[in-house]
Amino acid sequence: MKTIYSICARTGFFFTFLLLAISLMAQNIQVKGLVKDPAGEAIIGASVVVKGTTNGSITDLDGKFSLSDVPSGATITVSYIGYISQEKKASATPMEFILKEDTKTLDEIVVVGYGTTKKSSISGAVASVKADELPTAASASVGSMLRGRSSGMNITQNSANPGGSMNISIRGGLSGQSPLIVIDGVPQLSTKTVTAGTAYSGGEKDNALINLNPNDIETIDILKDASAAAIYGSDASGGVILITTKRGKTGKPDISYSGSVAFQYIKDAPDFLNARDFMIEQNKVFDELGRGDEKKYTDGQIANFVGDGTDWMDEVTRVGVVNEHNLSVSAGTDATKYLFSLSYYDHQGIAKNNSMNRITGRLNVDQTINRMLKAGINSTFSQIKYHDVPLGDARNDNSALIYSAMTFIPTVPVRDEEGKYSVNPIRDVYPNPVSLLDINDQTVSRDLLSVVIWNSDQSKIC
Repeated sequence: MKTIYSICARTGFFFTFLLLAISLMAQNIQVKGLVKDPAGEAIIGASVVVKGTTNGSITDLDGKFSLSDVPSGATITVSYIGYISQEKKASATPMEFILKEDTKTLDEIVVVGYGTTKKSSISGAVASVKADELPTAASASVGSMLRGRSSGMNITQNSANPGGSMNISIRGGLSGQSPLIVIDGVPQLSTKTVTAGTAYSGGEKDNALINLNPNDIETIDILKDASAAAIYGSDASGGVILITTKRGKTGKPDISYSGSVAFQYIKDAPDFLNARDFMIEQNKVFDELGRGDEKKYTDGQIANFVGDGTDWMDEVTRVGVVNEHNLSVSAGTDATKYLFSLSYYDHQGIAKNNSMNRITGRLNVDQTINRMLKAGINSTFSQIKYHDVPLGDARNDNSALIYSAMTFIPTVPVRDEEGKYSVNPIRDVYPNPVSLLDINDQTVSRDLLSVVIWNSDQSKIC
């Protein structure tokens, strides 16, 4: 009897242990599934989360997902922008979610600036440009990269000198005002004047966009309608360009480098007369005016002239070179995320002695303090060095470099027999183009901006 009781007891303990083990194994399962839209197309990047936990994933290119260590009986929540979220009980068998479009969300509101407005009221008045849509050409300013990226926005460059200013107008610039530039929520100065420091103009310089490294940009939103003025005031009467920079992401440190070298040259330059042809044409002018006795050159001077004379455009221009190097490091945890970037940009312009050198640095930090409070820091530094030469459209004694090279006579050398710069024998008021390269006009611009961000979610207090 005791033997039978002992065997039954042992058997009972064995089955109890077996059931307990099976129960423990059944507590956590692996969940796999597929997320589709009503048309049966896979939804890429949908958020799949075990409700009430941080255990989650996103769907891949085929709309599939996989979650491990999911408690048996847990609820799986699937959500995606523009679709109604859906919940189902976790299952070890493949799951399928078919999300329906949330027409209310799609048609009701769109976020613009500090607030929201009805999508129907701004349809066609907001344009978005992402970083991967911008050209990869070595450009100093975001402005030049935005050409042709949005309907109704016209961008023209005032000069080809390094860091030259641009005119940006939205919808024809009817307000007579340039659009307001807002970077990470901070409005920028509408104009930034870099003085030449001499009687000669070094050419107009770019405004706030020149301080921004294009490689730091995540997205650009362009507000074209009048409602932008309701958000930012009268400064936005010419429209608003909202720029959002990149931020750190959860994961191991991601180090990225990009570099490029570009060359610039004058395209379709006019053909200028050589010295002998210039003398012939100059004499023809006096003949046509009936002043043949005032000719500047005799037939002997024309016949005995040696060489082609001086090519003044060749003397003051060169092949431009643009060097650009970008380095960024981003990483983060669930609590802290950061992005640090450095950029070096050097542009040796087409005009000799004309250059721009820029160094920029950025540090974006996002910190989750608790479930109700988040904080962040946006810091940026830029240093720009300009080496200008006389540019613009001035004439006569204040003649600009290119204009002077196009109008100076080719019959004289760069320097005379005494080593001095040659003078125009016809009109001595015109300066020697090469002499203008001796004008030393250097400017250094430094900017440092740090912004502290606090974000409190009052809905999570209770």
